[in-house]
Parts: sequence; structure tokens; C-alpha cells
Amino acid sequence: MKGLFVLLCVFLLVVGLVSATIEADFDCGVGDCVEGSSMKWSITVFNNINSSIVVGQLFVVDVDTNQLIALHNSEDIELAPKELHVFKFENLVPAPLNGGYTFQFKPCFNASLSNLSAVVCKDAVESFSVIPLSKIECFSSSDCDTNKFCFGDIKKCRILDCKSGEVIVGHECVLPVCSWFEINSSSGCSVNPLFLLSAVLVFVGVILFVIASRVKSKRKKNKKGSKKLY
Repeated sequence: MKGLFVLLCVFLLVVGLVSATIEADFDCGVGDCVEGSSMKWSITVFNNINSSIVVGQLFVVDVDTNQLIALHNSEDIELAPKELHVFKFENLVPAPLNGGYTFQFKPCFNASLSNLSAVVCKDAVESFSVIPLSKIECFSSSDCDTNKFCFGDIKKCRILDCKSGEVIVGHECVLPVCSWFEINSSSGCSVNPLFLLSAVLVFVGVILFVIASRVKSKRKKNKKGSKKLY
């Protein structure tokens, strides 16, 4: 009985020492994690005790629902004292069971020391946000109406709020490229009124010139006709 008590004390001591030696980093790409997309994990285990330990299965679990977020099965790796190992793997992002957007998680691993074994987890709780597929409206602006764009952080379509003079091209607000006879107005490109006035004046001038030329030509013909009568 005394030996069992000593063994139990050693076991608790080992678990307490190892519990602070696991760190987890994750990468979902740009923005929040999306349900069903790829998620990269990098889990570091450091042996901070004076005996070798064997690291087995690694997993990440939600502390509120016990939902398994990620799992990594590999060959057991023995770590000597003060040795560390980085485990890299990928998994698909699950949707939170509680219907929310946040996972509160801890990284854990199966550890063994001599005849002792235990599940070792990080003391501190970490978190990351995930967008369920049921809440997603778009992955790019092409999934939205022409007057909307895809707001990447929440994957929702939002109406474009363009400034005066801007037009919507490819789900973006841009200044139009107007022709030489146009100006940029609140509705886009429109005919320059000065150009329109100038065009009218030129047109009227040409018409008056033609009329005047014809009148002048007619007068010359009349004069020639009058001289022949004498």
C-alpha cells in the first residue's frame, strides 16, 4: 500500500511538471477559420523533467463541450530531458457544437513515463473563431449582387457605398474614364455642357456660313444676268 501511495505521488508530480510543456499554434489562412476548410496545426511538446517521456497521440479539445477539434496519430516519440519536438499536421475545421462562433480549447497529448501514463493538457485555455457554413453568404464578391461586395471577415454580402462620381465596376467603386467631350458627374460620365454649347454654336455658324455663301452666290449670278441685258 505504501508503494502504491509513493507511485501515485510520483505520477501526480510528473503530470504537474509536464502540464506546462505543450503549446499550440494554428493557421487558417486569411481571416477567421471557415467550417470545412483546411487548418494547419503546430504543436510543440517540451520535456522539462529529468526523465525521458514518450509522447503518443495529440489532440485538441473544446473545454466547454468536449468536442474534438483536431487529432494527430503518429508513432510514439521519446523525448529526453530538456528535449522538444514540434508536431505539424492539418485537419478540416469543424463547426462548433454550441452553435456559436468560438472554440475555447486546450491542446493535449498522451504521455507515458516508465509504467505511468496520463493525458497532459495545457493549463491555459486558448480560443479561435470559426464561421459555420450555414452562416456564409459568399467567399468572393462574385457570389454577391453587382451592387454588393463580399465582406471577408464575416463572409457576408454588403452594399457598396460609392462616393459622388464613382461607378460600380466589378463589385468595386471606381472613377469612370470619361471621353474627351465628357465630364465626371454624380451619375458617372455625362456630356460636357460647354462642349455641347460649343458644338451648337459651331453648327449654327456653319449653317449661317452656308446660307450666306448661297445668298452671295445668288447675288453674283443676278448681277451677271443684269449686265447681259445691256
